[in-house]
Amino acid sequence: MAAPGSVQKGDEEWRAILSPEQFRILRQKGTEYPGTGEYVNFDKEGIYGCGGCNAPLYKSTTKFNAGCGWPAFFEGIPGAITRTTDPDGRRTEINCATCGGHLGHVFKGEGFATPTDERHCVNSVSLKFTPATSSFSSLSVVVMADPVSEWRAVLSPEQFRILRQKGTETPGTGVYDKFFEEGIFSCVGCKTPLYKSTTKFDAGCGWPAFFEGLPGAINRTPDPDGRRTEITCAVCDGHLGHVHKGEGYATPTDERHCVNSVSINFNPAKPSSVT
Repeated sequence: MAAPGSVQKGDEEWRAILSPEQFRILRQKGTEYPGTGEYVNFDKEGIYGCGGCNAPLYKSTTKFNAGCGWPAFFEGIPGAITRTTDPDGRRTEINCATCGGHLGHVFKGEGFATPTDERHCVNSVSLKFTPATSSFSSLSVVVMADPVSEWRAVLSPEQFRILRQKGTETPGTGVYDKFFEEGIFSCVGCKTPLYKSTTKFDAGCGWPAFFEGLPGAINRTPDPDGRRTEITCAVCDGHLGHVHKGEGYATPTDERHCVNSVSINFNPAKPSSVT
């Protein structure tokens, strides 16, 4: 089984929030009958999240009709999925990197005309679809019984100060301020993908700057004084920084997501993984 990430629950906790069929597949590695899943012939635009913890897993643009009886994707969102070889060595299991939930298996070299020649064969029950016009704003799903002590146990003191206490790192000191490699920037607290490197630009402000986030990945909340708008991870509510608009930058959105480096983690791109 893939090692659970930031969402860890016992069987009884999972049983309380999952349907029996979700529990059988996500937690007991079951398989739904081919051709019966809700998303087999489903082709709407949006994001497929984990049915257990809602972490974003797949973009609809990577879904294709493999004729296999289950939803098929040629790649996942970078950093969202882990791979583990089955004990018999015949197949490779894929799991949600955030909660360890079983998704299905990945197959390579079958000859499909896709950028990766991979087929992520995923149970519909393991997924939850969010339309492109929707948002994850109501899905802050990393819920902890004792959030302060549990977050302190998994974050460094500086990460805790910024992500959970809304602190700010000193300008010009962050590891990603002048960093421009190709890949995905994810939440350091829960691993949810937040920004593509193609949206990062040099704003000269002393912090990493992006002109837009991944759809549904980021929430916005006006500060109590009304002067600025805070941005947080939509899954774990971790503090990222603030978003500013109308500053005149030559970007498609004229927005600057001013993000603390401490709040994010970088996942390098593999071939064809950033589109």
